Amino acid sequence: MKRSAAVLALSCAVAAVACNGDKVATGTAPSSPTAVPSVAPFATVDPNAPVPIPAGDVAPVLILRFKPYVPEGPAPFELVVDMCDSYDSNGDRIHYTYDFGNGTRFTTDFCHDKLKYKQRGEFHANFCVQDEHREHKVCGDRVVRVQ
Repeated sequence: MKRSAAVLALSCAVAAVACNGDKVATGTAPSSPTAVPSVAPFATVDPNAPVPIPAGDVAPVLILRFKPYVPEGPAPFELVVDMCDSYDSNGDRIHYTYDFGNGTRFTTDFCHDKLKYKQRGEFHANFCVQDEHREHKVCGDRVVRVQ
């Protein structure tokens, strides 16, 4: 059975064999084109794949949440601080520093804490995450107003 040059070229391309004009250089042409696996035009991400660790040490990422969202209210006022979604891209353990602005300051391994402000005033609170090697520290601050 004789094939046209276009069909033969397509068969060669699909079968991934070397072609020389209309003649197959080696082997015989397949009787029908073979299926080529479909390739997506863009990369897909496997959600179960491990997150790549960047080369070199990088600073942790601080994600800071407060309850109430706007830290102000009448005394006694309780402020809840949550840094539990903070992370370090290198996989280093994180240390958390709480400075509530009223003299209460400490560093711990706990990502969630609270304080009850008993006195009225404006307090400049500062909260930080630091990697386990103490090389990088990232902080966020908030003014707490107690009426």
